Amino acid sequence: MTTKYLTGAYPGGYTVANNVSFLDIESTASIGGTGIVGPTAATSSIQITNNGTVRATIGYGYGIDIFQTGANIVNGQSNYSALIEGSKIGISGSNTTVTNFGMIEGLGASYAYAGVVLGINSAVTNGSAADTGALIEGSEGISGRWSTVRNFGSIVGKNDTAVYFGGGNGSNSVMVANGSQADRVAHIQGAYNGVFLRYTIGTVTNYGIISAGGGEGVALLYGGLINNFGMITATGASGTGVELRGKVSVFNGSAQDTTASIAGVAVGITSSGNLPATIVNYGTVLGTGSSGYGIVLATGGRIRNGSLQDSAALIQGGKGGVSLQSNRATIVNFGTIVGGALGGGVMMSGANDILINGAPTHTMALIGGGGASVVSGTADTITNYGTISGLSLTSTTDVLKVEAGSVFETP
Repeated sequence: MTTKYLTGAYPGGYTVANNVSFLDIESTASIGGTGIVGPTAATSSIQITNNGTVRATIGYGYGIDIFQTGANIVNGQSNYSALIEGSKIGISGSNTTVTNFGMIEGLGASYAYAGVVLGINSAVTNGSAADTGALIEGSEGISGRWSTVRNFGSIVGKNDTAVYFGGGNGSNSVMVANGSQADRVAHIQGAYNGVFLRYTIGTVTNYGIISAGGGEGVALLYGGLINNFGMITATGASGTGVELRGKVSVFNGSAQDTTASIAGVAVGITSSGNLPATIVNYGTVLGTGSSGYGIVLATGGRIRNGSLQDSAALIQGGKGGVSLQSNRATIVNFGTIVGGALGGGVMMSGANDILINGAPTHTMALIGGGGASVVSGTADTITNYGTISGLSLTSTTDVLKVEAGSVFETP
């Protein structure tokens, strides 16, 4: 196999021969036209290292278009100003590993055009602990099927979603990691959605910022796990911080990290579908709009707010703190759950729900709202060790347990 070095100008583009196993685009090289195309053989892998400029303006408009599988592409290993750009897509490949220290950009306006488009079993690493300036950008930032994304820099979806994976049958998985304990500035930013995973089980770990417009900050629509130690936010009028379907667990912060936040204008976290969700909050969950809810559970499940050691945990909505819209959900509150002037802290419209406010050794728990702070459904059980500001029991089958030290206030 052959190593090929490119050092000059290739205004028409460059087609990689099938016998090339290593392509080195040096800092003095400039590739235009059709960009880097090929190789077409699928018998062996290829390593492409770019420290120059690749800018595709004609043909398919892909900066680097890999037909075969098993490619390894590194952009900007020794030159952080290295550029891979396509008039439609920056990089397209399957079973491909992309490591970016510079800039990868797809200029196409359609949502199908992304900075990086991946097939199955691919991986993207954007930046490093030492390079938080790396950028992947497109109408969608990164899109494809089941793959792995590790971001230390910025991934931007200028017109739609920053990270979108839509392929799979439920047996495949996607992993997205944004930032690290040492990197809190990593940013995944979508004009509509931040991270959107469907038909695939997903794991999202965030230490930095994941932001969206009117869609979802993070959407897991086939189950999975979210560990958030940074900020997830959706700022549009219909924005949802986190949307869940399937069997999903969300951990917002930890006993050691109570600064984590999830916020949406319409709702902080919402869960729908047929399977229960588990939500554990040590930080802040907000529905910031005047009609917003902190958490909406339409599937049943379990919410724990704070812990015996964490009374600062907060769930708050402009209208309601938590809305339980199905049966057999459980809330355990050690912190504060509060609604707005026209809503309540906890609103239960299903049956056989359980609310425990505080504990025998923890009476600082607070549920409040401008109206009745707890509105029950049918056959619900409410146990109070802390303070409930306003209580409305709507069914004769409800059970209220008043423990020593508990307080009931008039809102």
